[in-house]
Amino acid sequence: MDDGITWRAVPVVRTGEEWIALVANPRAGHVSLRATAGDGSGAGVVQTIMRAWAVGS
Repeated sequence: MDDGITWRAVPVVRTGEEWIALVANPRAGHVSLRATAGDGSGAGVVQTIMRAWAVGS
C-alpha cells in the first residue's frame, strides 16, 4: 500500500506441502509481498515482490 515502507505480518496456513498467506487487499492501490523462511541450521531466504498486484482503480 505504501511501496514497502510498512510491512504487516499476515496469517499463514499449511496445507500439505504448501503454505498459503492470507492477504487482505486494500481498497485501492498496490499490494507488495515479502516472505521470509528459514530452517533449523540457520539457512534462510527473504523474497520481496513490490507491487505484486493492483486493487481498485
